[in-house]
Amino acid sequence: MKTLETRRGKSYLQGIYASGYDQGGWFSSEGTITSYTFPPNHAPVITTRYDIQENVTNMGFGFTIGVNRTLWKVLYIDAYVGGGLQFAKRELSKPLPPNSFYSFYSDITDPGYQGILPKFGLLIGVKL
Repeated sequence: MKTLETRRGKSYLQGIYASGYDQGGWFSSEGTITSYTFPPNHAPVITTRYDIQENVTNMGFGFTIGVNRTLWKVLYIDAYVGGGLQFAKRELSKPLPPNSFYSFYSDITDPGYQGILPKFGLLIGVKL
């Protein structure tokens, strides 16, 4: 970080940095899915219950570039942006319902997501 001056002659600290990161996680959930089959001729509905347990492990790595600055010598602001890759392994209990009843919608917030993972953030701190 460098010490710089404002137009009014007040000093502040400012810096730019680059960093790498690695991360990992584990997620577990349990749930029940019930499927209904409606036979012809008004026969009783067939109900099938599936108890599902899901375990996901993931890991990722990447980089960030950031800038930090002090305000009034007591407030610290750090903003960063970057990205990386995330890999995941999903394990499901058996038996599973037919595909027509059960599917995964994997978006970037899902622990089982695999692909490019953006990183960005804003940190604000106070000097004690």
